[in-house]
Amino acid sequence: MSGNNQDYSGLFGTLANTLGCTVPAIRLLVSIFLGFPFAYIHRRFFINKSPELQHLFFISCGTFLGAWNFGWNVGHSALALSATYLILLIFGGSTLSIILTFVFNMGYLSYGYWITTTDDYDIKWTMPHCVLTLRLIGIAFNLCDGRQDESKLSAYQKKECLKELPSFLEIAAFVYLPGSFLVGPQFTVKRYQNYVSGVFIKESGGGSDHIEAGFKRTMQGFLYLFFYQLGTYIISDHYMMNKLDTHNYISRLLLLGLWGRVNLYKYICCWLLSEGVNIILFNLLIIFLLKINFNS
Repeated sequence: MSGNNQDYSGLFGTLANTLGCTVPAIRLLVSIFLGFPFAYIHRRFFINKSPELQHLFFISCGTFLGAWNFGWNVGHSALALSATYLILLIFGGSTLSIILTFVFNMGYLSYGYWITTTDDYDIKWTMPHCVLTLRLIGIAFNLCDGRQDESKLSAYQKKECLKELPSFLEIAAFVYLPGSFLVGPQFTVKRYQNYVSGVFIKESGGGSDHIEAGFKRTMQGFLYLFFYQLGTYIISDHYMMNKLDTHNYISRLLLLGLWGRVNLYKYICCWLLSEGVNIILFNLLIIFLLKINFNS
């Protein structure tokens, strides 16, 4: 359903109508912020517990967010996950597994775009599926690297490669991690394994650098959100569709460039807010990885 046919009843509808956006966009933004309480619950009750228990918690949170945003269409991610795991279980570590994983997941994603595309930009199940596609293909590469002669691998490949295929539960938790399932960011299974096993906590020395870094990322996200709302108020889609032809050629070029830049801010906003969740509470991003990489 396109943004023009949205139901604007209820709290989210009123808020979306006030801000000039769609209900799915509001729901997505709320879902990103739900990463904070989910992460707090994890750090309060599940940190340093068995990895299996943590996997189940992450899967529950991620599937809840997927179902809340996309309904039964969250099943597409489960299907892609299951098919990819089967490919890796049979052919894992080979070049063929990379080819099959790439063809299947890119084909599935392309088919999804084909059946859901409209004249508007819609927030549908294909959005997190794009993140999922890259993540699943990455697992195939990591597993293949783990079967190679280490002398042929770069320092990064040695650190992130997989010597054996993780369990289905582990990969599912990696896929549905609530801080990154919907819009990213991307990271490897090895980093997820290091998180649930407590390696990141030990290697970080228990410092608080991640709090400051995550707070900065979150504030940057709010700043981009502000500029996006301001920009769409000044240069709206309606204005571009109905008034662009009234300007001269140079003005049209400038307006198109500015309009494109403003629309880019909505993506940057989501990415920064999601990174803030992961840095502050999940500790999965670069703040600790830089320490590990530089000290090794």
